[in-house]
Amino acid sequence: MTKKALLLIILGLVLVTGGLGVIVKAFFFGESKTAVLQINSFPKTEVLLDNTAVGQTPLSLEKLRGGDHLLKLSANISGQAVVFETKIKLTPEALTYINRELGSDRESSAGEILFLEKLAGGNKSEMIIVSEPTGATVKIDGNISGQTPLTLKDVLPSDHEIFLSLTGFKDRFIRGKTVGGYRLNVAVQLAKAVAATPIRQPIATPSAEIQKPYVIIKETPTGWLRVRMEPNTNATEAAKINTGEKFPLILEGDGWDKIRYKDLNEGWVSDAYVTKVK
Repeated sequence: MTKKALLLIILGLVLVTGGLGVIVKAFFFGESKTAVLQINSFPKTEVLLDNTAVGQTPLSLEKLRGGDHLLKLSANISGQAVVFETKIKLTPEALTYINRELGSDRESSAGEILFLEKLAGGNKSEMIIVSEPTGATVKIDGNISGQTPLTLKDVLPSDHEIFLSLTGFKDRFIRGKTVGGYRLNVAVQLAKAVAATPIRQPIATPSAEIQKPYVIIKETPTGWLRVRMEPNTNATEAAKINTGEKFPLILEGDGWDKIRYKDLNEGWVSDAYVTKVK
């Protein structure tokens, strides 16, 4: 790559079992050292950058000035105005990716901020993971790597699955990609767990035979898979189902499958985590 071509790594969100994944694409800018900001949220929010309205989520803003900015997301939840506000530092030649799940208060809200930071030299990759609160156990690609705050040197440049868990808080699942010559920074806020209810617990299905077509749930980092009310990652969670279980297949969608679980309840699961038997 010539000096006139600056590498910009774009991160995009995929939520599967817990939350937010990241799809990475590469683009090349010219001489201008600008930054990119991509924001996703649930529910949809109004976005203000430096006190200027710039649109609604999902939103991608290009050619931004590097440096410090004030970001504000606002939404109406059950008639209550909810605002998330934070200072962000945009890095030229890179993207800052923000995903938020806004609750009625801070304790019920969650999200993550990911951005790539150019390293001083060489082609090695690094990863820094911090969380609020601290002390969360971190699994990367299914292996326990430590607790937050966590710094990992010489990370293999590749796609990675990042899973955070902490007693009393909801698990968080993120997908990210490390790139040679860059440090991947991941800042996560965990939402407080609520009292367990039957619909939120993993659902054991009977071993009785199920007529075709049906799906078999593949292995996941958590041992379970989220069922959602609609076929998208921002939809409300309806239940958790165990890996290895079979469920009747009702409808196939674009990347999602509608299944029947627990008596006559129906919901959507990610196509990437099922094996179909027809």
